[in-house]
Amino acid sequence: MASRAAWEAVDTMASLGYSACAKTVEEFRKKIQIEYVIKIEQHFITNKNLFHVYNVDDYHSIHENRRPNTVSTSSAKHFATFVAKPIIECLSVPLNFNNVLIHNPANIEAYRICWYLLHKYKGMFDVSYLNYRILRGRLIFEEFDQIEALMVHSYADNLAERREERLMNGLKLVGFKEQSLHSVQDYVNALKVLLLLNDKTEHLNETVAPVVVDWPGQIFI
Repeated sequence: MASRAAWEAVDTMASLGYSACAKTVEEFRKKIQIEYVIKIEQHFITNKNLFHVYNVDDYHSIHENRRPNTVSTSSAKHFATFVAKPIIECLSVPLNFNNVLIHNPANIEAYRICWYLLHKYKGMFDVSYLNYRILRGRLIFEEFDQIEALMVHSYADNLAERREERLMNGLKLVGFKEQSLHSVQDYVNALKVLLLLNDKTEHLNETVAPVVVDWPGQIFI
């Protein structure tokens, strides 16, 4: 089936004793699908108090037959894949905390950012990193130290500390569907996979669900 063999070809191989019949293969596939859906639903019902980070990405088959013409160069199939990574040490984040909604309807409030920059952070962010260290007495600047000063911070320790979170362990395939991810509407359609799951599990109700995606206009990069 994976090699695009027709059902008749599979049945012929079955009659020769080299394979199961096509109907048996199809029933086995449906059984695996049903069992996996139940397993995913059970995971989110059991772990609805855990914080999950979701990711939507485009997987395209590079093994598809290439048929270049005057319009396109290939006919590769695109799949929107939806995965979830549970963060074991973190509880789910409520949408409303102490009667304060985490969502800001105004999105970005420029006047508020300016006020805080002028009244709270002035003298902090407008000082260069190099001057800050000199003022704090943490750096005695010499003429030949400029190259060393270019390294602002090393994230090696942080990456090592969070190594377990960066692994694929515990990653759950929520679902996938045949579609591309080239526009905002494409991503909205892909999110329906998660929303349909939530209709059964209710694990997203009144909680924050961060979804990591590519920039919608990012095509062929």
